[in-house]
Amino acid sequence: MAKVKQMKYKRIKAKIIKFLEENGEKTTMEIYTFVNDNDKNGITTAALSNVLAKTPDFVKVNKLRVASATLSTYETMVWSVKK
Repeated sequence: MAKVKQMKYKRIKAKIIKFLEENGEKTTMEIYTFVNDNDKNGITTAALSNVLAKTPDFVKVNKLRVASATLSTYETMVWSVKK
């Protein structure tokens, strides 16, 4: 059975690629904020993480430890476009 290429987030992927090409490396949350501010439907953080991890155009560059508003810390990924 042939594998069907999923087109579900095609528009959002194109916006993310353009955003990263123009602005350089960004964290998952910076990309999430950009997409939800500039797309009528937006995306959940889980779906965004899945898109970034499974699309070959995106590359993990680094991990970054971030402090939240409640002073707890968490790790987030830094992403770039594959050159």
